[in-house]
Amino acid sequence: MKHGLKEYSNELKKLSEENISISDKELKYHYIKIKNYQHERLIHLLITITFAFITLFSLYFAKTNIAYLVVTLISFIMLVCYIMYYYYLENTIQLLYKYYDLIYKKNSK
Repeated sequence: MKHGLKEYSNELKKLSEENISISDKELKYHYIKIKNYQHERLIHLLITITFAFITLFSLYFAKTNIAYLVVTLISFIMLVCYIMYYYYLENTIQLLYKYYDLIYKKNSK
């Protein structure tokens, strides 16, 4: 997913820098594609929040049973990975908004 998002971001960047106009159909395609990435971002936000709760609960229970320490460690590693991925998603999708706006403004002239 990360690779595909990077490629699409580069594609939109090229379109926003070129002085060519695109059709309304292509513009709508890009709008829908960005909406799909927004959905992906929402899903990963929910997953990140879930892992945060799992980490907190397992940390709480680790005080009473040492076996929960393993669950805490694994969930913490997963949480850090999801936070890093969500950070990438958030920033890249913000760039997609910027590129889309530039393309839209060029085509509306």
